[in-house]
Amino acid sequence: MSTLAQNLASTDKRLDVLEIAYTSAFASFGRKIPGYRRAYHWADGQPRTLPDGDWAEHLDLCDLAVPDASLDALVFSDVLQFVPDLPLALAEISRVLKPGGTLLAGVQLSWPVPDSTVAARPGQRTEFSSPDGQSYTLQRDFGTDLMDGLRATGVVPTLHRASFWQRHRTCFTIVGTKLHANG
Repeated sequence: MSTLAQNLASTDKRLDVLEIAYTSAFASFGRKIPGYRRAYHWADGQPRTLPDGDWAEHLDLCDLAVPDASLDALVFSDVLQFVPDLPLALAEISRVLKPGGTLLAGVQLSWPVPDSTVAARPGQRTEFSSPDGQSYTLQRDFGTDLMDGLRATGVVPTLHRASFWQRHRTCFTIVGTKLHANG
């Protein structure tokens, strides 16, 4: 993830880069990119300053208030498994990326990665709190079909294993490129 972030940050061109994150390892690179901004899904819908000093507007990944084909890059981590409507979120990702735009998404997957995405399993921890105290419910455990879902929206993804998070879980980075205009 850091190599792509460094490449984005090394351009003199103004890029429209949106990161959806409360805390962020990407922000140190993102702040160097003209046009970088942050958003978060605030429970009360009100934008505010994050603990690291960045301003974060309120956005919902299932209903992004961003014009069509307006983003050069969309960045987030540990978001997709919590959205209530995955097909809608994937369609929104595709809708807001410019042709040639980049998706940089961190996801946690079981290891080995199963073929199919499943609903959160009985007995699996499903309630999580963000650092700001908001509560989120885990909706799903991804399989490789997540990649098919992205492809179906016109985003061509590649999966990069980053590190093991727990014994049978690992962190992956999905790097996707939007191929063409929607429609």
